[in-house]
Amino acid sequence: MRKARDIALISCFAALTAIGGYLYLPLPLSPVPVTLQTFFTYLAIDLLKSKRAALSQLVYVAMGAFGLPVFAGGGSGVAVLVGPTGGYLLGFIVAAYLLGLCTEKLKQPSVTWLFAINLAAFMVICTLGIAVLSYWFGFPQSAYVGFIPFIPGDAAKAAMAAFIAYKLHPLLGEHL
Repeated sequence: MRKARDIALISCFAALTAIGGYLYLPLPLSPVPVTLQTFFTYLAIDLLKSKRAALSQLVYVAMGAFGLPVFAGGGSGVAVLVGPTGGYLLGFIVAAYLLGLCTEKLKQPSVTWLFAINLAAFMVICTLGIAVLSYWFGFPQSAYVGFIPFIPGDAAKAAMAAFIAYKLHPLLGEHL
């Protein structure tokens, strides 16, 4: 029964992240659009912990790599993974695992701790994203187009995910 629940949760968050890719806003002068993908990554971290959160993001990235149009704006394929935004996609997986380890340590998650963990996840995602983006645009320009414009929106997404996860924990508790 536990394995079936794990598969369902992993699949659900992979699908939610894919939906988040369709809700996007292109930014002028930036190859990186604003999406809701990070919101669902934060929510996966807050609710699923390390392994399941990372697997949900790995499934999401694999779906796109194998040609399903799940990346931002319906993109797909290996070319996206090695393109300017590929580091962010890798960052979803790495952040989900690393910051999921932090949520595992919380006995009673608070909105504040979940928000802090989500902000740390944002930093991991952006660090890997900027590392790859720097190959295409150089470092200072990559920070300007791939990090700074996202700070306010991702702070809001991190807060919203923390609040939702905090409210869901008592309802889902042992079911996660």
